Amino acid sequence: MSYTSEEEYKQSVTEAVTELRHLFKSSPHLFLTEEDVRCVLFQLLVSKIGLRKYENGSLTSPVHSEVRWYGKEQNMHKRSDIVVLDVTDLRVTSEGFPLPSKSFGFNNFYAAIEIKLRRQGGECDSVWLKKLQKDLDTLRSLKTAVDNRHTPLLILIAFDRKANIVQKIVTLPQEISTFYESIKV
Repeated sequence: MSYTSEEEYKQSVTEAVTELRHLFKSSPHLFLTEEDVRCVLFQLLVSKIGLRKYENGSLTSPVHSEVRWYGKEQNMHKRSDIVVLDVTDLRVTSEGFPLPSKSFGFNNFYAAIEIKLRRQGGECDSVWLKKLQKDLDTLRSLKTAVDNRHTPLLILIAFDRKANIVQKIVTLPQEISTFYESIKV
């Protein structure tokens, strides 16, 4: 598919997240680790969004994992599990100004996704809630710490195989789409 608008990217992200949630409910044993969740979502996103031509003619993907953020002040030092970035803004050469230590740079992105999976014998509720809050804080900080010409989707996906404690999450920010699925296996 040839994407021409921010809304088309966002629609693909939304569809991929919906498919992932259905997979978790119908086939929870597909996800043994948090990395499994990330890999399946990554595959779903790439299959929907595809590859794009970079400015030099080579191929690149808008979908990337474990992306480190530095922010406007270069002091953010946070990571997102998956980011769908605007490849027209991607820099991989230091022409004009130096690249950060990660050897690439971009400001504009369509979606940032944080993923959490709690296993049946996983951490206690208070530790789980702190992890969720940390990811919510990371997503919230992207709105102000990164100069982005898009209005990105900020998504937290929390799959819980131990208990459904979504009601214990004190505040769910409106600007972040939070998907909490719980299933006992």
